[in-house]
Amino acid sequence: MLNAEVGLFQLIAEYLKINVKPRCCCAINGGQRTNLPDVFAIGDCAEINGQLLPYLAPINAGSPALADCLLGRPTMVNYPLMPVIVKTTTYPLTLYPPAHDLNGHWQIENSNRGTRALFIDDNQQLQGFVLSEELGDERQYWLDRIRTTL
Repeated sequence: MLNAEVGLFQLIAEYLKINVKPRCCCAINGGQRTNLPDVFAIGDCAEINGQLLPYLAPINAGSPALADCLLGRPTMVNYPLMPVIVKTTTYPLTLYPPAHDLNGHWQIENSNRGTRALFIDDNQQLQGFVLSEELGDERQYWLDRIRTTL
C-alpha cells in the first residue's frame, strides 16, 4: 500500500515499476489497485478516474474497500460526489472542481452573500462549482445538479 510523501513515492513507484502519472500519482481502479496486482494506493499519491483528490473524503470512502481487498475480498469503492469545504471564518469556500481535462467555461456571479462560480462543460452540463461565504449553503443544491460520478 502506498501513501507516502511525493519524493519517497516516486522512488518506490520507480523501483516497483508502477505506472506514475505526470502529477506524481498512480492511477488506481475502484478497488484501490495500481497496475500491479498486489500494490494498492490511497491518499495523495492516488489518481481516481483521472482526478487527483488530495483531501480526506476520498480516503474515508476508499478505506473500507481497501481493507476488504487486503483481506482477500475484492471490493470496489462507490465514491460519492465529494466537495471540498474550506472552513475559514473570514472567507469560507465550498468547491467541487471539474475534471482537469474537461472543456468548458466558468459562469461567475458576485452578490452581497458571496461568489458563485459554476463550471459548465461544452455539452452545457454543470461539472463543478465554487461557492463562497453564505452561498456555501447552496452546496447540496448544486451537487444534485451534477451528473458526474467518480
